[in-house]
Amino acid sequence: ASDDVNLFAIAVVSALPGAECGDLLVRFLGDGNPNVVAASVTALGHLRFSPAVPALERVLGRDPWVDCAAARSLGQIGGEDASRVLRGLLEHSDEPVVYSAVEAIGQSGNPTAAGDLRRATGHPNPVIAKAAAEAAARLAEFGHANQPDHGEHS
Repeated sequence: ASDDVNLFAIAVVSALPGAECGDLLVRFLGDGNPNVVAASVTALGHLRFSPAVPALERVLGRDPWVDCAAARSLGQIGGEDASRVLRGLLEHSDEPVVYSAVEAIGQSGNPTAAGDLRRATGHPNPVIAKAAAEAAARLAEFGHANQPDHGEHS
């Protein structure tokens, strides 16, 4: 099938409900076109298809565009496996990938990742360091907002 047909198929499949759609999207991760792979990766994130985390980890390192999409999707999927992969991306040699990982961790709502973000505030790129500080602050707010309220109510 042509790349355009594959991209169209991904768009259609990602709009359908059910785990079968996620399984179909994982099949596109082996496509030779990085745009097709990135579209599939993005769709898996929108579906929050957690069984795809090992497959998303396997596509890393082939193309920075795909790696950025994978970081965003892993943040949307969440969970410990996705967090582990995102922590690894903080050490990536491509700065846009690191930035995408920082943003994904900050949006994940996982307060256990705050330490990883604090370490990333020392990144030599000031844009990444600032994004890490802002993401850590978002996680702190998220953690505070989800604490039980033991105060008195009037």
